[in-house]
Amino acid sequence: MDSKTSSQAENQSDLIRTGEIDKLAQELLRLENELNSNIPATLCISDLHGEGGRFISILRGRFGMMYQTCREALPNTFSSHKIQYLTRVIRKKSYIKDDEVNMDIQDVILCLVDVLRYKLSNVRFRMEDIFLPEFQTTITRMISGLPVPDPVFEEEIISLRLISHLSHTIRKVLLDRIIVLGDVFDRGSQPDKIIRILSSPSYRNMVDYVFGNHDILWMGAASGNRSLIAEAMRITCRYDHFELMERLHFDSSKLAAFAEKTYPSDTVTGNFKAETARGRSMEKALAIIQFKIEEQTIRDHPEYEMESRLWLDKLAGMLKSGKTEGLNDNHFPTIDLESPGRLTGEEQEVIDDLVEQFITNKRLMRLLEYFFSQGKTYHIH
Repeated sequence: MDSKTSSQAENQSDLIRTGEIDKLAQELLRLENELNSNIPATLCISDLHGEGGRFISILRGRFGMMYQTCREALPNTFSSHKIQYLTRVIRKKSYIKDDEVNMDIQDVILCLVDVLRYKLSNVRFRMEDIFLPEFQTTITRMISGLPVPDPVFEEEIISLRLISHLSHTIRKVLLDRIIVLGDVFDRGSQPDKIIRILSSPSYRNMVDYVFGNHDILWMGAASGNRSLIAEAMRITCRYDHFELMERLHFDSSKLAAFAEKTYPSDTVTGNFKAETARGRSMEKALAIIQFKIEEQTIRDHPEYEMESRLWLDKLAGMLKSGKTEGLNDNHFPTIDLESPGRLTGEEQEVIDDLVEQFITNKRLMRLLEYFFSQGKTYHIH
């Protein structure tokens, strides 16, 4: 090999080494940026239990993250009262006049820009994914420290809209994912409101939903399982959620008529939690129907090995012998002492009516579609 060829080979080798060093440097810088970036926040919440209003309030405040982020992003000279004021502005997405804080519209805009700049530092976002198009250019320039047109601060109608857009964006980037660990249904009166929020376009793609036992209960009921239908309705009556029944288009008239005739509220002395007379009667009626259906299921499936749960036989034995001193309720007009697990004709009509309503209820199906399509039995994060 002559000297010229050797020199070319050495130069090519140097270029290869330089290229490798550049790639290595690029990867090191990328990793360093990730290590120094704001970690996307994932929050877990469980047991919502139908508390729609409370859930909305917590969601607006981003589970306390809003106050903490404002505290970290803004100067230490800011008082707690001023930080609380700014979190209220972000929650309401509008300017709030507060004589104690004494912040004008321009002050609020600049503070919100500081909070957004802090949260976006070293985090890769596609601008079209986080900014509403109307103010994308303006907000991007302000975050970068570039000048913006005077009307942004001088024209109130523009300033107020900018505050709304900034607040919207801050709320959006504060939270990356929500993991809901079950039970939208149970004692609260607004499970339908919570499901509509979780399944809305604003949240659907950022929520991982893990079933709770009450969610599975309602899914089974919507699928036509008789004992689960009785239990779902019993719990609903236990907390007197008649408005929820109406919103879901359930007609409880047949159930109520049977319950109030068979179990007048003054005879319901057991451990029933409903506060209204109607609710107590319906809760007890459904409890007896549920227990009967469950016992029939146990008898039909000996492989379950649940014979120890056949309590109605034991109850019938106590009623036969008259030894009912240990019972806190001994009014059981639908219990056949010879066949305690058999439904009466009226009980059969009641449960048949409820089954028909559950499996044909389009409003309920639209709600539970979220569970069936998005829910899971476990989640690995």
